[in-house]
Amino acid sequence: MIALRGLLRRYEASSTIGPIDLEIADGARIALLGPSGCGKSTLLRMLIGLVTPDGGHIEIGGERLDARTLPAFRRRVGYVTQDGALWPHMTCEENVVLWPREVGWEKSRIATRVAELCAMTRLPPTLLARYPFQLSGGQRQRVALMRALALGPELLLLDEPLAALDPLTRVELQLELATLVQALSATIVLVSHDVQEASRLADEMVLMRDGHIEQRGSLERLRAAPASDFVRRFLATDGAHSAVAT
Repeated sequence: MIALRGLLRRYEASSTIGPIDLEIADGARIALLGPSGCGKSTLLRMLIGLVTPDGGHIEIGGERLDARTLPAFRRRVGYVTQDGALWPHMTCEENVVLWPREVGWEKSRIATRVAELCAMTRLPPTLLARYPFQLSGGQRQRVALMRALALGPELLLLDEPLAALDPLTRVELQLELATLVQALSATIVLVSHDVQEASRLADEMVLMRDGHIEQRGSLERLRAAPASDFVRRFLATDGAHSAVAT
């Protein structure tokens, strides 16, 4: 289980995230929802150690995450960002096998895993010889997902992974990713401002506003019993115009 205990991040006097208390069960599929600037991506980055909290702490399986335990924890986590964050000077295959080589996998094991990942993400293996700039946006995100899944992570973090794609490609990958995450045993935390996307990829919503959790529950529960007018309006507009919420 992942537990956020009083997690806090300060930026300015008027910009604070938290304190947040949140527990995520093993194998859960959670979506962090909310308008731009509500703190959902920062929360995800604190979870993987890219942003240091100013207060509180994170527990993974009852063990506190700190400078000592973070390196080993990161090897158990897959992380996909909006732009994929692929290394441009490496071929796509070199990007995918980066961590398996780092931890000392044998070549035969790596080759088997790459073939599995191509099948999982529906990426033609011939594209792996290319560099990221030679692929379409959707293909690059497939490669980024392959890299995130290479070690068979226990936790998969998705930070608006499809937001930069055109609408048709985005819907196509949403459906493919929805099928994929259903087959994974990993815990999944998705960041999105898109309610429809979140409903396809997650079972439970954590709706954030101004650095705090406004409501948590299934999409059906949030729609049936919104905790505030903000929740009702966010869901009614499908998040599309939520940035104007006050």
